[in-house]
Amino acid sequence: MKIEGKTGWFIQWSYTPANYFEKPFTIHNELYELTIEDGKAIAEIAEHAGDPRHGLKEKVHNQLKARFAGVQLISHQAFQLSEPSLTKISQNGTTVYPETLELTMTMSCEMDFVHKDKDGNILADSKSERINNKQLIAELAEKHCETNLVVKGMLASYTAAVNDPSNELVHLFEVRDSLSKEFGGKNAAIAALNIPSKEWQELGRLANYAPLKQGRHRGNKISQLRDATKAELESARKYTSNMLISYLQYLNMNKKQ
Repeated sequence: MKIEGKTGWFIQWSYTPANYFEKPFTIHNELYELTIEDGKAIAEIAEHAGDPRHGLKEKVHNQLKARFAGVQLISHQAFQLSEPSLTKISQNGTTVYPETLELTMTMSCEMDFVHKDKDGNILADSKSERINNKQLIAELAEKHCETNLVVKGMLASYTAAVNDPSNELVHLFEVRDSLSKEFGGKNAAIAALNIPSKEWQELGRLANYAPLKQGRHRGNKISQLRDATKAELESARKYTSNMLISYLQYLNMNKKQ
């Protein structure tokens, strides 16, 4: 992933963790070619797209952030993504327009397994499946985040849940609340997205009624509050992620923008 020997406009980022996407990949479209690999991303702007400072830089940056937010639904892992740095390379020399860093990072751990039969043939590979899921959800997030304010808001809420653990259940519940408002009520949302009612109810219980320090109504039970258990938080994350992913898939199937 190098730009030496090339001319034109390039947008560059750095990010951590460097293995956030777990394997390198390239996105091609009519405006740019974006390569993501080992903590760095470079977008080579098509010549006909013109000067990226006139809106394209922000557009590509937001699309890249949406991909990170989509992956986060699978990994529940925080990330740090730099602001875009512009480089223009011409026959007369190179001009660089640097920016600063944004966001915060925490770490999580993902365990991999590979199931094989008695002859050594792979029956299931959790890493491959997870990477493929990350790519699919990242693409859906990028596709709908720019034009759908509900998606944009819910992805922001999920990112806030990752980066603000003391209020995690508050942020996670915002996703459920957004879906309820979008579909005009609980029953309509559950039916449209095929959400298990038990998951919907349990997320509401954890966020609203359980005496948890990470919940929404802490003032009502301040003397009884306790930290949510690891299992409770993992369940809340899973239910919320599934709801958001279901909505992305719903939009894709119904071609709703």
